[in-house]
Amino acid sequence: MEENISVQARIEMEALGFNAEGRCTVKSMLDGINKCCIPENGGVYMILRPDFSSPEFTIWDYGICYEKKDKETGEIKPHKLMYGIGDLEKSWIPETAILYMGKGDNLKRRINEYIRYYKKLIECQYKKIKVNNVPHRGGRSIWQIKDAENLIVAWMSTPGAEPVDMEKQLIIGFKSNNNGKFPFANKIV
Repeated sequence: MEENISVQARIEMEALGFNAEGRCTVKSMLDGINKCCIPENGGVYMILRPDFSSPEFTIWDYGICYEKKDKETGEIKPHKLMYGIGDLEKSWIPETAILYMGKGDNLKRRINEYIRYYKKLIECQYKKIKVNNVPHRGGRSIWQIKDAENLIVAWMSTPGAEPVDMEKQLIIGFKSNNNGKFPFANKIV
């Protein structure tokens, strides 16, 4: 599938080893298209904007927290899932299209968990309910970008390398090219 991706974003993505065969838009995944082309083996993935434009952020009306049992006390406590707009803006890196880097021993399962979380947030808005389980909390600030459906999901298998090691290597490379900053959604403020 050919996405609407800027030349600069494509160059940045391909410089890290991600190519055209291993990517699709969040929208196409929400629509059920392209899920079967994600490999079930280990690898790394990233989320990027199709260009370097600054986004508009949002705070969802519903699904902003979930309840979790405290390991020490056994008490059920709410856990916040949304970041404040100010924190999101402070973490934004305008010089890059790359927003998040992740890994998975099974890329298809891991990426689908990530997309399912976004689908769950959309469902919560529609039904006006709380999130009751969160399949993938890492990188969740991505879903506070208003046009998140236009984001690109790119992946690559890592034969001969552990996904966790490859993810670390990619993040170290990202940080060295971006004044020591993590990708936007890998670490907020």
